[in-house]
Amino acid sequence: MPRKRWVTSVILVVLTAGLVFATVPALCLRTHILATDRYVATVAPLAADPAIQAEVAEHVTERIVASIDVEGRARDALTELTRSAPLAEPLIADLVPVIVEQTHARIEAVASRVVTAPEFQVLWIAANREAHQRLIGLITGEPTGAASLDESGAVTISTGEIIAQVKERLIREDVTIAARIPEIDAEVTLFQSPELVRAGRTINVLDRGAVTLTWLAALGSVAAIAVAPTGSRLRAIGTLGFGTALAMALLAVAVGLGRAYYLNAIPSDRITPAAAQSLIDRLLAPLQVSLRSVFVVALLTMLVAFLVRRSSVAVGQRRGNTPDAGYARGDSDPEPWQHSLGRHKRAAQAAVIVVAMVVLVLWQQPTAAVVLWTTVTAGLALVAVELLPRFMTAQ
Repeated sequence: MPRKRWVTSVILVVLTAGLVFATVPALCLRTHILATDRYVATVAPLAADPAIQAEVAEHVTERIVASIDVEGRARDALTELTRSAPLAEPLIADLVPVIVEQTHARIEAVASRVVTAPEFQVLWIAANREAHQRLIGLITGEPTGAASLDESGAVTISTGEIIAQVKERLIREDVTIAARIPEIDAEVTLFQSPELVRAGRTINVLDRGAVTLTWLAALGSVAAIAVAPTGSRLRAIGTLGFGTALAMALLAVAVGLGRAYYLNAIPSDRITPAAAQSLIDRLLAPLQVSLRSVFVVALLTMLVAFLVRRSSVAVGQRRGNTPDAGYARGDSDPEPWQHSLGRHKRAAQAAVIVVAMVVLVLWQQPTAAVVLWTTVTAGLALVAVELLPRFMTAQ
């Protein structure tokens, strides 16, 4: 009977860890991404990010230059001049690229000043609020707002107000061609993922199920502890902490690999890699903070349970009467460190696993190489802890 209860407890621990794995991103999606105010607060600091400022300034400049056809106007003006001075036509023709380049640089300089000014923060927040409302409308099937989501999954925001400010500044600086800038409602890509078009139902399920998942995870934790055999409740708590910590380590790896996939897949002609990285890192920041917080709490729970429980296994380890201690005794007298390692082999192996999980969770953006080398190193360390006492004793 106790064995069955312990197996049931372990199964509940595994289920609870799986629920926590889903609950943490679901709650972050609900509270930080789908809630407009929280989303705006999350992306607001990006207004001061140099990569975002450069992206918006370049986009605005290109749209303005295209709207007034600087090259065409310069060519027409120079053609008129050559009618009265035909011999100067070869020299004047070479001026077209120079005029275009200088006009582009002048507009870009003004656009850069606009996006680095304090007023840009207000424009950025307003544009993102509209973009978020539009995105939520598309996901829920009730389109609203001024942003759009095309078939490629590109989420865009309007830069009309920013272009209007650039035009106003150009006019104040006596750039006469600025008066010809029409009213433009251009858009700049925030992020792009083809899967976003098909993800509406999944996002809705996670949003609506976040609270339910939280309660199920809590009930699973209580049940895993309650069904454990009498005298093994602290062991069950420690196992639950370990399972939860492992789930967060796996979630950290999944987030890192998903980020890398997104950055590799997004077209560079829609958004520059630097801007895409700033955006995705900012959006993932709440999730990373949450999973690290849960990870730390789970590790502390496991540590406290290990330190305070008074099971027969812990007592046997302290007295050196467990089978592990036999690895260090052998036929010959062991060295003190061999005896200690043999007695605490399981604790040492657990420490190796915990350190590997800490590396994966705290690593800012774990890549596939980081995951591979961390796993290989941890595996070698586990094998060393297992074999070293026996090998050294046999010498």
